[in-house]
Amino acid sequence: MKKVLKDKLNILIIFISIFLILLCFNRSLWGDEAWTAIIMKYDFKEMIREIGQDVHPPLYFVLLKLIVTLFGQHIEIMKIMSVIPTIILMAIGKKYIKHIFKSDFIAGVFICLVGLMPSCMHMSVELRMYSWSILFVTWSAFLGCEIYLHGQRKDKLLFALSGILAAYTHNFNIISEIFVYMILFIALLVKDKKYIKDILIISLITILGYLPWLFISFKQVMNVNNDFWLWSVNFTDIAQMLIYPFNSLCHNEIPNLFVLIFIGLPLLMTSLLFIVVLKTTINNHFKNQKANFVLLCYIPMYGLMMFGVVYGLLIRPIFVARYLHSTIGIFFLGLAVGISLIKKNSLKKGTLLGAFFINKLSSRRKNK
Repeated sequence: MKKVLKDKLNILIIFISIFLILLCFNRSLWGDEAWTAIIMKYDFKEMIREIGQDVHPPLYFVLLKLIVTLFGQHIEIMKIMSVIPTIILMAIGKKYIKHIFKSDFIAGVFICLVGLMPSCMHMSVELRMYSWSILFVTWSAFLGCEIYLHGQRKDKLLFALSGILAAYTHNFNIISEIFVYMILFIALLVKDKKYIKDILIISLITILGYLPWLFISFKQVMNVNNDFWLWSVNFTDIAQMLIYPFNSLCHNEIPNLFVLIFIGLPLLMTSLLFIVVLKTTINNHFKNQKANFVLLCYIPMYGLMMFGVVYGLLIRPIFVARYLHSTIGIFFLGLAVGISLIKKNSLKKGTLLGAFFINKLSSRRKNK
């Protein structure tokens, strides 16, 4: 225990974990959470049948059902079930970042972002699957880094497993994972053509793992295309997606004026960081591995966003901002690495304070 407490990052994780658990004692639920609580009263077979007629895969609900069976249907216990993946994400984030980047600073920033950003705090205490989504998709990204650097067989198998778990948690996680897989596979092929066999094996394992739910998932997509509560893609929807990582208004409608005022703040910060990193990458002829990594971390979130918008415009709107949640762990990882590239400590601190200031503004607006 003394050894654990000697590590400042462990103390940070413990502090944030306690804070998030305390938030679980707010018993209020919104519509989708109430639906989750209701189906926990069904027997297992009836619950799976009901989920199959809805729009989500079963993994989160199966895990929650096990917890309810063991500890009873208490709102606080069910909410703590959503805190668990955030705690795990902070812990494995620390482990992988220290192994890959050899940096306590990057690990500390990442832990603060995934633990204390209001968007993450909000989803960490919801009776929904989003905190599990960010865990599995971000875990895939960490494992992808390990595969690229070390190529161990264990990491390849875990990478396939994380992809399967993500797909069984939320249907849009499949798109998130496609971007993660695509980035890794291209990076491996550029590194050495001998990795083609590994790519094929990982892909085959993932596809076979998801096969049992594939037909039901296809039916769910068809049902959504025929009947869903979204009617159009408008500027407010796109604005909510753009500011989602820095915003706590996950379910509330945002007045257009508020969007116009506050959309510039987080976008300005991330855009400036992107420009700094891009300049570093170009100046170093794409040889700065950290800078390259930051640019890649933008792809899953903005790629998923573009998919959702284009699908909505061409076929039918079925995408809302909170579906991006699976990718913001990777986005925040890139943000943490990007901040570490800023040479002056004052600028690093200013960037971090700016991010949290923006969140406090949006949180205060939510409570009014």
